[in-house]
Amino acid sequence: MTQQCIEEEEPFARIDAEEAKELYDSHKATWIDVRTPREVSKEGRIPGTLLVPLDILLQNPWPYLKTDNVVFVCSVGTRSALACDLAAAAGLTRIYNLEGGVVEWAAKGFPTEKESPNREDDPDAPSSMSHASVGRRGIVYPEGMSPNTARAARTVLQWASTVSWISLP
Repeated sequence: MTQQCIEEEEPFARIDAEEAKELYDSHKATWIDVRTPREVSKEGRIPGTLLVPLDILLQNPWPYLKTDNVVFVCSVGTRSALACDLAAAAGLTRIYNLEGGVVEWAAKGFPTEKESPNREDDPDAPSSMSHASVGRRGIVYPEGMSPNTARAARTVLQWASTVSWISLP
């Protein structure tokens, strides 16, 4: 018995840096960066993006996926593609993945900033950014994330790596 590969259309649009810049300039989309705070401090971020690390988004997506027109960003576009898939599963229909991520955005000379993405006085900022707990084996988990949630996130990422249109490094 042979297996057939069924091609399905992705539930989100992949956009390059130029297309993303047009959307950015229109101010008609919510921008969510799914990288870790450490990555953002090293690489910078696109001004106005909300930092919601992928593990936090997987744990509780509802506060962040309220409306359509969402652009997901990461370093190169892999984790943001997974976030796009999650948003589609949550019912959103106008979802965009920045292909090439912040690396490509910055290479084109588009604006980035190095300051903290979520200010202390921002009531909408995820509270889990500033605190962490150390679990068994010395693994650091964001506040509110248990080892079980971390395992679940790893399971989703492992599953995603088996899907033909996502390739994780």
